[in-house]
Amino acid sequence: MGEVRIQKSEIRNQNRAEGDCGVQIAVHVRGRKAESRGQKAGPGLAFCFALLFTALPAQADEYANPALVTGADALGVNPAQLADPARPRYVYQLLALDAGLGNNSLRGAQYNRYTGAYLDESAKHDILGSIPLTGLRLDGDARVDATALTFSTFGFAVSGRAGMSGNVPKDLVDLVLRGNELDRTYSAATLGGEAIAYTDAVLSFGIPITPALRTGFGLKYLRGLFVAQSTDVDGYLLTTPYVVNSEVLTGYRWASGGNGFGLDWGVSWDFGMTSDERRMTDGRSSGIGRHIRVAFAVTNLNLGIDWDRNPGAAVFRLNMDSVNLWQVMKQRNVVSTEFTQTSPGSFKTFLPVMFNLGAMWEPVRSLSVGLSVLEGFRSTALSSAVPAATLGAEYRGLSWLPLSAAMTVGGREGLVLGCGVGVLTRGYSIRARIANTGGLGLSARGLSAGISMGYQAPSGSGETESMRLYFDSFDGSREE
Repeated sequence: MGEVRIQKSEIRNQNRAEGDCGVQIAVHVRGRKAESRGQKAGPGLAFCFALLFTALPAQADEYANPALVTGADALGVNPAQLADPARPRYVYQLLALDAGLGNNSLRGAQYNRYTGAYLDESAKHDILGSIPLTGLRLDGDARVDATALTFSTFGFAVSGRAGMSGNVPKDLVDLVLRGNELDRTYSAATLGGEAIAYTDAVLSFGIPITPALRTGFGLKYLRGLFVAQSTDVDGYLLTTPYVVNSEVLTGYRWASGGNGFGLDWGVSWDFGMTSDERRMTDGRSSGIGRHIRVAFAVTNLNLGIDWDRNPGAAVFRLNMDSVNLWQVMKQRNVVSTEFTQTSPGSFKTFLPVMFNLGAMWEPVRSLSVGLSVLEGFRSTALSSAVPAATLGAEYRGLSWLPLSAAMTVGGREGLVLGCGVGVLTRGYSIRARIANTGGLGLSARGLSAGISMGYQAPSGSGETESMRLYFDSFDGSREE
């Protein structure tokens, strides 16, 4: 570990600009009145609102049901579905895009109401009332599938993903809106965030065990592009009738390249058919889908991305010890800062391991209904520690115009309501989806959208006899 630079600075009231800063401190020392005057929401607040409600938080396959996916959609979700008897013979996905940004507190109606308006005490109370005690959290996610190809029971895909998550303590939002209250300690302990971008190349294959049971694996190469994380964050601000005290500590690290490996695994099981029905169809007919399918997948099993390219770390400290107006006017040392940057060597970050359990039911050939539960176990820029349950359906009354709808409860969004539509003609397809996060319409806290396009051969003709493994059937007889 080698130290690169240490820089210290002392802030003094020596010129007009610093004199203005001193006057501002003197004004804050007086504290705020019981009712503050109206404050106009300036361009900065408008810009923040615009980011929160006009961008698109991505969740392309984040909540995908492992029992419903087939073809290129199975890559990265459940590789066992590459061996689905009703799969397309081959699929080429040209491009898939999802991107966005959302938050956990402020809604579209508040954006319309307060942008460019005067913020009186009632408005400030409304904004602060929307922010939980844990703070205002901003989440962003972007995904690009550059190419995906499946043939028979094999699949290959190259994709890139980026995610960010940042948290602003509620105390700091209160401080910005209302100013500092006398004898109140404002804490910055929950301030922090992370951002990560990486690409992965996955080679997956499905293994049919019986006409109704299959498993699959996916091997991943992970190429880290960029990472930045806060490590140690703490701080406070206290204003009394006589002095101002504050201390801030912020540590973070970063890197611009790394490598790693990962593994996906999945299994799916169709049941409800007799042994004779399985023997008659030999798994080739999509008719088995009219029964029930249960699937389970574990994705992103990994030993971490080893960030060994241009790693760095830094610590910033700020201290204000018993500052008062007299010290400022006398040009005393009132604020000290220290910035230390080091080269820590390589470090690892671990992608979140995702557990996905799902079930699918086809009451008729044109309708599929699915229920799935996703668990990520920890909160990161790419996952949530809160389980998410998704109920979805796809209707294929017109084979060239599939329609879908889904509702997710839980996860970091809390509530997602969405719909999708596809157009299929001569094997070519284009699909689009849109969803509100956190609510509907102006009560939403974000918007999710995605689009994909590609080509697929007809389903049901992709069987590879040499890959099939016949085991004892579920009624005790042996399939031949």
